[in-house]
Order: sequence, then C-alpha cells, then structure tokens
Amino acid sequence: YKSTKCFYVTLADNTQEIFSYRLAVNGSLSNEQLFNNACRESISQRLKSFKKKVFKNRPVKCAISTKELEWEESHVDHKNPLTFSVIVKAFITMNNLDVNKIDYVENDGIVSFKEKNLSISFDEFHKKMAVLRIVSKEENLKRSGSSRVKPTSKDFLL
Repeated sequence: YKSTKCFYVTLADNTQEIFSYRLAVNGSLSNEQLFNNACRESISQRLKSFKKKVFKNRPVKCAISTKELEWEESHVDHKNPLTFSVIVKAFITMNNLDVNKIDYVENDGIVSFKEKNLSISFDEFHKKMAVLRIVSKEENLKRSGSSRVKPTSKDFLL
C-alpha cells in the first residue's frame, strides 16, 4: 500500500494475506483498534479538505512551535481536550455502541464501517466536536500517546 507500511503476501496455496510488521509483532487488531481505524477513515476526506483550506493561505505555521511548515511536514491535529480518542469514546458512549458487534470492510488495507450510516454519523458527530489545527509531524508524534484515553485500574463505571 502506498500510504501504509503494509503489503500482501502470496501464500503457497496462491491466496493473499495482508502483512505488516506491526501485525507480525502485535497480532491482529483489537475491536477497539478496528473501530478507531474506521472512525479515522470516516473523517479522512474532511481532514484533507481542512488541510487544503489552511494551506491556501501560506505561510502555514505549526500551532505549537510556530515553525513554518510545508504540506509534507504537517499533520492535522485534534486540539486538547477534545482529542480524536476522546471524540471516539464520546461517540461510542452517546450511541451505546458495542465495538465487539460492529462489522467492517477492508479494502487495500483501509478499514471502514460496513454500515455506511455509522460512518456518516461519526463524521457528523466529529464535525460538531473537533477543534482542528495544523502542527508539525514532530510535535504531533511527540504528543500523540499522551492524549489517548486509556483505561486504568482505578476507573469505575456508574
């Protein structure tokens, strides 16, 4: 795949299977990861449009470091506290979804919701919630893990 680190492997029986080093090390994606990936795919066009719109007014500066950026060295970031992870968790909760019961389709390594209405619903929800900004790849990757919503042993549900 051009935009991923995945490729197909042809097996001895002439069938093809997707392969990536992450899948080889970590195993198959969890239902939560599949849901997350399908949510990202649901908003991918909106994020591309946002980035194109911002880059029409050059120069573009990183919202964190204020360094001038070119297209290739920039990412679209969800500003805290409504990070992408928080928006996904809120969507799941508000719609009372069980991520273990959702069906997906995979096409060229891209995971999407099988039910198109779920994709549309997430896109609309995201549109209302997200505060987007352009940041450098370095700044985005530095902060990516720290803003994910991770369950802890001290979490309790009502």
